[in-house]
Amino acid sequence: MTTATWRFIALLWVASLGGVNAGCSFIFMEGLPADHAKSAYFDCTSTYGLAVADGVVGLSGVIGAGTTLSKSKQEFADNNNGASRNAAAGVDIALATVLAGSAAYGVVQATRCDRAKEELKARIFAPPLRSPMLPSLLPGTAPTFQPPPTPPVPGLPLPPPPIPASPPPIPAPPVPAPAAPTP
Repeated sequence: MTTATWRFIALLWVASLGGVNAGCSFIFMEGLPADHAKSAYFDCTSTYGLAVADGVVGLSGVIGAGTTLSKSKQEFADNNNGASRNAAAGVDIALATVLAGSAAYGVVQATRCDRAKEELKARIFAPPLRSPMLPSLLPGTAPTFQPPPTPPVPGLPLPPPPIPASPPPIPAPPVPAPAAPTP
């Protein structure tokens, strides 16, 4: 095989390996279900870890491209068995671009999931719109407080029975005035 063929195979291998590593957020983020606003429960990825990992690996690709482009073409070719400096930097930049897109996608999806979970929590813990009416609390009736009966304590005398409310006094019939003596 010629050197060009080996380079092409190596480039495909690096690209495929980078494709597997590129975009953790694209691959592993679980998005919101379509009916999440009406669901009693749903799950989605609400952590930013995958987006951060994509950003860190993408940043390393940018640093690698910068390092590669800081060398002259001849110096890079001498250190890497005649490899092309521009091709290597291009692969680094392409992977960094894919990873930056994946990181942005991960941040957006995690934020949407966070907000949807907060809305779900508010729906679950929200008070009911109208309290159920009890039959004793229908309009026009006022509830009366009835204290619970207290059980007697052994060894203590029983309290005196409550005194019933006395009815209002009945007015006495008018007494006729004494008759005046007659002469």
